[in-house]
Amino acid sequence: MTRKPLLFLTLILLLTSACHSTSADVDSTADPAPIARFDRDLFAYVDADSTRATTLRDSLLRTYPEMLRILSLALFERPDTPTVDYFGRLSDYYNEPTLHRLYADALERYSDSAVDSLSRTLGAAFTRLEADLPGRRRPALCLHVSGFYQNVLVGDSLLSVSIDKYLGADYPLYADFFAPYVRRRMAPEYVAPDVVAAYLMSEFPFRGNEAVLLDRMIYEGALRYAVLRALPDLSMTTLMGWTPDELKEVERNEAGIWRAIVERHALYTPDRTATARYFQDRPSDFLSDKLPGRLGAWIGLRIVSRYMDHTHAPLDSLLTTTDAQAVLIASKYRPR
Repeated sequence: MTRKPLLFLTLILLLTSACHSTSADVDSTADPAPIARFDRDLFAYVDADSTRATTLRDSLLRTYPEMLRILSLALFERPDTPTVDYFGRLSDYYNEPTLHRLYADALERYSDSAVDSLSRTLGAAFTRLEADLPGRRRPALCLHVSGFYQNVLVGDSLLSVSIDKYLGADYPLYADFFAPYVRRRMAPEYVAPDVVAAYLMSEFPFRGNEAVLLDRMIYEGALRYAVLRALPDLSMTTLMGWTPDELKEVERNEAGIWRAIVERHALYTPDRTATARYFQDRPSDFLSDKLPGRLGAWIGLRIVSRYMDHTHAPLDSLLTTTDAQAVLIASKYRPR
């Protein structure tokens, strides 16, 4: 039992060694990823008087047609081309007092310096991904405020971060809407990994069986492996959204978690509800009161890491595989 933390550390070092060998070079040479301030421009429209509103609306239409479309779909479930009526609905939506205060707080938290730092981080991340995934198109990036909708909106060639979902776990309004294990991930350090994960999911959608645990495990593990490739300095606690104590508890119980999955015949039996429990944010109380959520993703990462160490397969091959059983066999995953 005492060897598990050492074995885990060795695995993570193997997982990230290729990235770390060039990480500093990439960080120093990669161009920052441009991030459009739709959040700021829309707020200017929302707060404008009638004499300026038309000019600002026309500017939004010229500059952000795709962003306006996907925001309409997210907020109002209408993919319509924005109209005067649509902009009126936006104004009404964002002028609700609590949401208006949230919007102002988000803009204050995401100052130019904060966004510049994020731009550099994402520029280096996408440069690494372009080396691993040649031929993939880099998306345009935006910021917006959604009022606690999806963390990242995805368009045809656009990703936009809902910055009101990343104001810090102690932001007062969060306690009224989100459980502690959710609030933990609502902090600025989660923006870059969530953006990278959203990009990967849009480029490599899941093609397995949602009801089969092994299929979901390998896919979710592959996504997290790729996120670590793009962000080699990312901690395992941030990647998984766990506390250090939760990570230690999972490490200590890895063999027991795997044994429970096998003994329950959960790995291959098609059961959408049972499978979904292994990927939920909420604690895994169906296995143990002490274990955090997303255990399926973590076990998947463990399997995928072993698989890549043994096979040195190209990253795009890993992300497009539909043979989860072959990955498990080649990984020689046998936790003890």
